Amino acid sequence: MAEARKGGRRSRGRRVQLPTRVPEDHGEFYEARARELGIPVSSYVAMRLAQADGLDTPDYVLEELRVAEARRAAINGQQEFPMPRTA
Repeated sequence: MAEARKGGRRSRGRRVQLPTRVPEDHGEFYEARARELGIPVSSYVAMRLAQADGLDTPDYVLEELRVAEARRAAINGQQEFPMPRTA
């Protein structure tokens, strides 16, 4: 019988590893952009490769971007929370 998934990070689906090396200054740029967006650098690279070749951005990257945006909005106080109703 299969075990139920426990807590932790949700699966990103089937993926393939593509080891690569980039110039140091490029790597620093990519890492900085990923940090600004609030996503892992591997997700940033996957997103940019997809965009460069006219492919859809992977769903897991879109979800990471949504979560990061919500986190930024909450930190910046832009997220509105419903006020409790009083009698």
